[in-house]
Amino acid sequence: LDEVARTTVHFIIQTFHVNSALFFFLKNETDEYRPIFGNPLNEEMKYLSQHPLVKRIESNKRAVDLEHLRENEGDVKEIDDLIERGWAVVTPFFIKKRLLGFILLGKKGSQKDYTVEEMEILEAFSNQTALAISRALIYRDMSLKDRQIMQAEKMAAIGELAAGIAHEIRNPLGIITGSAETVQKHGDPKIRDEMTNYILEESKRINGLINSFLDFGRPKEPKLVSCDLRDVLEKTLLLLSPRAKTLGVEIKKEIPQEALQVSIDPDQMRQAFTNLGVNALEAMPYGGVLR
Repeated sequence: LDEVARTTVHFIIQTFHVNSALFFFLKNETDEYRPIFGNPLNEEMKYLSQHPLVKRIESNKRAVDLEHLRENEGDVKEIDDLIERGWAVVTPFFIKKRLLGFILLGKKGSQKDYTVEEMEILEAFSNQTALAISRALIYRDMSLKDRQIMQAEKMAAIGELAAGIAHEIRNPLGIITGSAETVQKHGDPKIRDEMTNYILEESKRINGLINSFLDFGRPKEPKLVSCDLRDVLEKTLLLLSPRAKTLGVEIKKEIPQEALQVSIDPDQMRQAFTNLGVNALEAMPYGGVLR
């Protein structure tokens, strides 16, 4: 939409040799016509859909000289203000009889009035602008729908991983609980130290699972750092392993012994690997091998 507005304004300025042009578009969320591109761009100029000026533009339905619009519709203060500020012509564009926006044109560099032929060219061009806007809006809506579908798929993947993680956390929690009870009962320092180590190891394991899960669900801007790709892969497998166990999928690692030092965003790369892993697990609902 921004590209359509920019191209339209530049075309009008070059074709009609005008000093200024301002592209207004209807913002549905505020029910206002606001300038989205112009030379010069004046963002303070905005009109509600029920504003008298907008209603006059809408009812006229074609490119019109502001002086003529004022004569036909009576003395309107907003039109007087626009004329005083150097605006000369307004051309609307419609989609399915709905006023989507309009373009204000300043005076020509020659200071001559717009000819009948020029007004007809403006009307023809406004139809092309409306068509371009219609396509831009369709593209925007499709992009939004695609993003919504992607987010829905991601949330479904998160749900599957969460189920696996919840199941997997029960095991270390059982070890932690048993170890804590042993520590309470036994006075032997050796056994107490051993049980305490179990508690710490299993707690770290749970923390690693939860952190990996949160990183997968948290979108953010990439931050490139130098890191070992093997660590990223290991954390990915930590996140995938609970779900793999539930499905009876064996994970076979083929990770080199030597460091794989690369410049990446480790969180986002882990998320990409996790997406691949989730897709692979979905393709093996009755077990298999994830290599």
